[in-house]
Order: sequence, then C-alpha cells, then structure tokens
Amino acid sequence: MPQHRSSLTLLVACTFGLLGCAGSRHHQAPYAPRQDASAAQQRALDLAARGYPGAAHQADPAGQPLATVSQQWVVKGDPLPVTLLTPVGGSASLPLLVYLPGLGESAQAGAHWRYAWARAGYAVLSFQALEGDANAWSSALARQADFKALALQHSQAPLLTARLRMLEGVLAEARLRAASGDAPWARVDLDRLAVIGYDLGAATAMVWGARLTPIAAGQARAVIMLSPAGLSRMQAEPLLASMPPRLPLLAINSRRAADLTGVLDSAAERTRFFDAVPANSNKSLLLLNSPSHAALAGAAGMAESPNEPASQRGIKGAASRSSHGPGQHQAVMSAAPPPLLLDKGNQEAGVAIEHISIAFLNQHLRANPQAASWLQQSAATWLAGLGDWQQR
Repeated sequence: MPQHRSSLTLLVACTFGLLGCAGSRHHQAPYAPRQDASAAQQRALDLAARGYPGAAHQADPAGQPLATVSQQWVVKGDPLPVTLLTPVGGSASLPLLVYLPGLGESAQAGAHWRYAWARAGYAVLSFQALEGDANAWSSALARQADFKALALQHSQAPLLTARLRMLEGVLAEARLRAASGDAPWARVDLDRLAVIGYDLGAATAMVWGARLTPIAAGQARAVIMLSPAGLSRMQAEPLLASMPPRLPLLAINSRRAADLTGVLDSAAERTRFFDAVPANSNKSLLLLNSPSHAALAGAAGMAESPNEPASQRGIKGAASRSSHGPGQHQAVMSAAPPPLLLDKGNQEAGVAIEHISIAFLNQHLRANPQAASWLQQSAATWLAGLGDWQQR
C-alpha cells in the first residue's frame, strides 16, 4: 500500500502539472454571441419542460425553499469558511454533495448549480480549501497579468496534497456533526456522497476518486468534473485505473472551454482523457457546444449568491463542533428558481447541466431506475443541437 500511494502521488504530481486553472474571470471569457435575454430564457424553459422528469420542479414557480448555513469551521488546525444548502422541510435523509470551486473563487461560488442540486433534494456543502486559491486574482502575478505563471504556481503537487487533506478533514468533520445530531447535519447521509469540482476543484475531485478504497455495501460514491483541465490518455489511464471498479464519474465540458492562461493548447485537451475510458465502466461525458470555461463555473447574475454571507477567513478559535459557534449565519430561502447564470446566452446549456447532473446523481446516489433509463434512452436526443452525450 505505501508503494501504491507513492506511485499515485508521483502520478498526481505529473498529472496536475498539466491542469489549466483559468478560474472564473467572466469578463475575459470568450462567450458565445449575446442573445436576447427573454428569448434565451424562454428557450431554456421550453428545454426544461422536455427534460429529465426528476428535475421538472426546477421551473416550478412554487419552487423548493432552501436553508443556507454559512459557518467557520476549524479543519486540520486552520479556519475554513463553509456553506451548506439544504431543502427546507421533509424527513428524508439527504445525500451529500461536496462542491469544490475553481481558482479565485470562494465557498459561495457555483451558486446556480448548487441551488439546483439542493432543490433536487441534496445537501450541498461548498468550501475553498486554500486561502491562496481564493485570493489568487488579487496576487502579484494576477496584477502583472501573468496568468500562465499563476496557473502553474497553483498546479504544484504540494498544493493538490493540501487540498485533498482539507477535503478529507471536512468530510471527517461532517461525519462527526451528522453523528452528533448537529442541526442541520442530522438529515445528511454521508454514506451517499459525491464530490463535484470546477476547474481546480475538478482536478481535486478526480484524484479523490482515485484514492478511494473499495466502496462498502450500502454506500454510494460519485465524482462530477465541471470543465476539467486537459488530461492526455497517458496521465488519465492510471488515475482512472486507481478508482474503485465502476466508480460513477461524469465529466462536463464545452468545445469552447478555451484555457485563457495558456497552459492548455485547446479546449479539446480538457476531455481527451475520455477516449481512454473503457466500455461498461460507469463513466459519462456531457460535451456542450457553446459555453466558455468561465460559464461552466455556474456563476449567478449577482456578486455571489443570494442571502449567503461573504466568507471570511482568519477567525481563529471558531467552534468546530457546535452549530451555534462563531461565524454561523442561517437564512431560509424564498421559493424561486435557481439564480440565473451570469451569461444569459447560456441559459439552455445551464438547463442541460442541471438535468444531466441531477439524473446522474439520482441514478448513482439514489439507485433510481427512471434516471438511468432517461440518461440511456432520452438524453442524447434531448440535447440535439446543444452538445453530445456519451456513456461508457
């Protein structure tokens, strides 16, 4: 086992050095041509009405109210802002989704995706593992506009190790809170768990999957990668081979997801690893036609997300066990659709990501046969003109 870990660590170092860490600098992204907002929204509503039935409530004006809790945990001795979204009401247990933002983003990033998943009946925990990642766009390299050097700096293997260490610490803390009945964690089911990442977070999620031990009976695990960096067949195959057999993995990407840092030569590099995936392995790819890398961050058309307090680091001594410790805020969200994407020209792509990802999660974390059937028989036709859907 130590030899295996050592080999995997070396592989991670080689792989992660290729990762593009463009982050979500929306004003720089090569968006598709702007469209009339109302027409784009109507097309998105029409697409949603024909989509995965298990996500149909996303367009329901009655909606599903959410509770949002922002806390300051202490993980591995370091203060860490976290945000948890859960549906209000009901007694059913909630599978846990852990969302890992990209370079330059905070725990409030990815609001559009997180709200959609929570309204679909999931608890969604988000955090930015390293303070340096959150503050990347205010660094000296960013001010010098040396974004390639910035991306390479944050791609170093020791930083990936630190991110994985924080992820493991967060999961341990969440298990303790759930076991102690700490509200709102009493309803959260950590036996059904998916790690979802965008940009830097996607790389961390994939390596987390590669480090999993065989999954016990009664447990479910899954990985979702939003706009992952390009991985060649040579780097991807050992990582995929290190995952437990048939670990569900969904990669979401776009043909226009160019890497503005210059680390990757083309958007195609982000999904080239999927060519190496064998048949019957529970791996899927949603390849959209038009969104940029930044658009796949799921940024809402607001500073971060509604009613979520801005995260603050540096509160030493914040309670790590009590849900009423320093740094906690809680608000009940009003019933409303997920916050609109910042780029209104990508509303249809947003619907595609919501429906595909919710069906994928329902299939693998809830063992829902209707979700599996829709993905296998209907998803590709439904996506016609927006992108391609592949399952292996």
